[in-house]
Parts: sequence; structure tokens; C-alpha cells
Amino acid sequence: MTPCPASCADLAAPNECEQTQCVEGCQCRAGFVLSDQDCVPYSQCGCTYLNRYY
Repeated sequence: MTPCPASCADLAAPNECEQTQCVEGCQCRAGFVLSDQDCVPYSQCGCTYLNRYY
């Protein structure tokens, strides 16, 4: 599992991750990303406006 999973707040995290070692943990299924502590479909992500996530 990547130490920098994609999330609604940072979809590019895996591509920008500087750490290369694997870490133990859970991973979202394909087509899902983290939203807080839950895996949600990308289409259910909110948006960021003025540094606030909605």
C-alpha cells in the first residue's frame, strides 16, 4: 500500500509522494478515494473553496 493514498482533498497524492516504501494499512478499491476516514466514489467528493473543504 502506498504511504500517500489519494483522497478527496488531494487526488494527486500518490503521484507526488516522495516515500517509496510500502506501509501496512487499508486501501480503497479502484474508483474510490479517501474522504476523511471512509472510502467513497470519486464522484462523491466535495470541493475546496478558500481553503475549506465542502
